[in-house]
Amino acid sequence: MESFKSGFPNDLTAEWSPTIPKAFPKELIPKNICEKEYIDLTKCMYVLGPRMQCQIEYADFLYCKKERDSKLFSEIKKWEIQHFKDLTPNMQNLYRMGLTTKIQRLKQELEQMPEAFVGKDINRILIKLAGD
Repeated sequence: MESFKSGFPNDLTAEWSPTIPKAFPKELIPKNICEKEYIDLTKCMYVLGPRMQCQIEYADFLYCKKERDSKLFSEIKKWEIQHFKDLTPNMQNLYRMGLTTKIQRLKQELEQMPEAFVGKDINRILIKLAGD
Protein backbone atom coordinates (compact mmCIF):
# COMPACT_ATOMS: atom_id res chain seq x y z
CA MET A 1 0.00 0.00 0.00
CA GLU A 2 2.82 2.43 0.79
CA SER A 3 4.32 2.23 -2.70
CA PHE A 4 0.87 2.73 -4.23
CA LYS A 5 0.21 5.75 -2.02
CA SER A 6 3.41 7.36 -3.23
CA GLY A 7 1.88 7.45 -6.71
CA PHE A 8 -0.86 9.87 -5.64
CA PRO A 9 -0.27 13.48 -6.66
CA ASN A 10 0.67 15.77 -3.77
CA ASP A 11 -2.42 17.97 -4.02
CA LEU A 12 -4.65 14.92 -3.60
CA THR A 13 -3.40 14.31 -0.08
CA ALA A 14 -2.16 17.82 0.81
CA GLU A 15 -5.50 19.24 1.94
CA TRP A 16 -6.77 18.35 5.37
CA SER A 17 -10.07 16.63 5.75
CA PRO A 18 -12.17 17.38 8.82
CA THR A 19 -11.85 15.33 11.97
CA ILE A 20 -15.30 14.32 13.10
CA PRO A 21 -15.97 14.94 16.82
CA LYS A 22 -16.87 11.87 18.88
CA ALA A 23 -20.41 13.05 19.69
CA PHE A 24 -21.11 14.32 16.16
CA PRO A 25 -24.42 12.86 14.89
CA LYS A 26 -23.94 10.37 12.08
CA GLU A 27 -26.95 11.70 10.17
CA LEU A 28 -25.08 15.00 9.63
CA ILE A 29 -22.28 13.26 7.73
CA PRO A 30 -22.79 13.77 3.98
CA LYS A 31 -24.22 10.73 2.23
CA ASN A 32 -21.64 10.92 -0.54
CA ILE A 33 -18.25 10.37 1.08
CA CYS A 34 -16.61 10.05 -2.36
CA GLU A 35 -16.21 6.29 -2.13
CA LYS A 36 -17.18 5.74 -5.79
CA GLU A 37 -14.81 8.45 -7.01
CA TYR A 38 -11.99 7.08 -4.89
CA ILE A 39 -12.55 3.53 -6.15
CA ASP A 40 -12.62 4.75 -9.76
CA LEU A 41 -9.36 6.63 -9.24
CA THR A 42 -7.73 3.68 -7.50
CA LYS A 43 -8.77 1.28 -10.26
CA CYS A 44 -7.46 3.62 -12.95
CA MET A 45 -4.14 4.10 -11.18
CA TYR A 46 -3.81 0.36 -10.63
CA VAL A 47 -4.38 -0.36 -14.33
CA LEU A 48 -2.55 2.62 -15.88
CA GLY A 49 0.10 3.24 -13.26
CA PRO A 50 0.63 5.93 -10.67
CA ARG A 51 1.33 8.83 -13.04
CA MET A 52 -1.23 11.40 -14.09
CA GLN A 53 -2.87 9.22 -16.71
CA CYS A 54 -6.15 9.25 -14.82
CA GLN A 55 -7.01 12.93 -15.27
CA ILE A 56 -10.79 12.52 -15.30
CA GLU A 57 -10.91 10.20 -12.29
CA TYR A 58 -8.46 12.43 -10.47
CA ALA A 59 -10.50 15.59 -11.15
CA ASP A 60 -13.75 13.84 -10.18
CA PHE A 61 -12.31 12.67 -6.87
CA LEU A 62 -10.72 16.03 -6.02
CA TYR A 63 -13.97 17.88 -6.78
CA CYS A 64 -16.01 15.42 -4.73
CA LYS A 65 -13.55 15.56 -1.80
CA LYS A 66 -13.56 19.36 -1.74
CA GLU A 67 -17.36 19.49 -1.84
CA ARG A 68 -17.68 16.80 0.82
CA ASP A 69 -15.15 18.44 3.13
CA SER A 70 -16.72 21.86 2.69
CA LYS A 71 -20.15 20.51 3.63
CA LEU A 72 -18.71 18.53 6.53
CA PHE A 73 -16.73 21.49 7.91
CA SER A 74 -19.91 23.57 7.75
CA GLU A 75 -22.00 20.93 9.54
CA ILE A 76 -19.34 20.41 12.21
CA LYS A 77 -19.09 24.15 12.82
CA LYS A 78 -22.88 24.54 13.20
CA TRP A 79 -23.07 21.49 15.45
CA GLU A 80 -20.09 22.55 17.57
CA ILE A 81 -21.52 26.04 18.15
CA GLN A 82 -24.83 24.58 19.32
CA HIS A 83 -23.08 21.88 21.36
CA PHE A 84 -21.04 24.57 23.12
CA LYS A 85 -24.13 26.72 23.80
CA ASP A 86 -25.87 23.71 25.35
CA LEU A 87 -23.05 23.17 27.86
CA THR A 88 -23.24 24.53 31.38
CA PRO A 89 -20.96 27.52 32.12
CA ASN A 90 -18.61 25.21 34.04
CA MET A 91 -18.40 22.79 31.12
CA GLN A 92 -17.87 25.69 28.69
CA ASN A 93 -14.82 26.77 30.72
CA LEU A 94 -13.46 23.22 30.72
CA TYR A 95 -14.05 23.05 26.97
CA ARG A 96 -12.11 26.31 26.43
CA MET A 97 -9.27 25.07 28.63
CA GLY A 98 -9.14 21.84 26.65
CA LEU A 99 -8.92 23.76 23.37
CA THR A 100 -6.17 26.00 24.75
CA THR A 101 -4.18 22.98 25.89
CA LYS A 102 -4.66 21.30 22.52
CA ILE A 103 -3.45 24.40 20.64
CA GLN A 104 -0.36 24.62 22.87
CA ARG A 105 0.41 20.93 22.32
CA LEU A 106 -0.01 21.26 18.55
CA LYS A 107 2.29 24.31 18.49
CA GLN A 108 4.96 22.36 20.36
CA GLU A 109 4.64 19.37 18.05
CA LEU A 110 4.80 21.61 14.99
CA GLU A 111 7.93 23.38 16.27
CA GLN A 112 9.64 20.01 16.78
CA MET A 113 8.95 18.75 13.26
CA PRO A 114 11.82 18.93 10.77
CA GLU A 115 11.34 21.78 8.28
CA ALA A 116 11.62 19.36 5.38
CA PHE A 117 8.59 17.47 6.73
CA VAL A 118 6.47 20.54 7.48
CA GLY A 119 7.58 22.53 4.47
CA LYS A 120 8.39 26.18 4.10
CA ASP A 121 5.03 27.29 5.52
CA ILE A 122 5.93 26.50 9.15
CA ASN A 123 6.29 30.17 10.11
CA ARG A 124 2.94 31.01 8.51
CA ILE A 125 1.31 28.12 10.39
CA LEU A 126 2.89 29.13 13.71
CA ILE A 127 1.82 32.75 13.24
CA LYS A 128 -1.74 31.63 12.45
CA LEU A 129 -1.82 29.35 15.52
CA ALA A 130 -0.47 32.13 17.71
CA GLY A 131 -3.30 34.39 16.57
CA ASP A 132 -6.03 31.87 17.37
